[in-house]
Amino acid sequence: MIQTISQNAPPRKYWHLGRIACLGIALFLLSTCNARTANAVTITINTIMPQTFFEPSSVTIKQGTEIVWLNKGAFVATVSYNPDADNAGALLPEGAEAWDSGDIYTGETFSYVFNTPGVYIYFSESDAGNKAYGLIDVVAD
Repeated sequence: MIQTISQNAPPRKYWHLGRIACLGIALFLLSTCNARTANAVTITINTIMPQTFFEPSSVTIKQGTEIVWLNKGAFVATVSYNPDADNAGALLPEGAEAWDSGDIYTGETFSYVFNTPGVYIYFSESDAGNKAYGLIDVVAD
């Protein structure tokens, strides 16, 4: 039996170096993809009639952390931080800006990065007709 060897193929003893290099590149790319979510906290919006609530209802995070709200309720909900809203009960640290998620449908998310330290009291209104409150304490990094 005659074996033909291509003159252009690298010697077999160096193939493992190519595999290691590919694995290293893949691990690097995966680690950079997860860098954004590694500093995120998820808060679930739940609606169990007749109540809408956040889980957890309060969190303490470092400045620069992203909060992701996930609507697991059966109704459309919002996440708002606007002390000027009628009867809202929201609290805003000095230097922070008000925000409103708009409608978050079941299974959808809304995220916000907290760069201003202080205590935030935010709320959610849902199509179920009630309001939930949550607290976020942002500490300086």
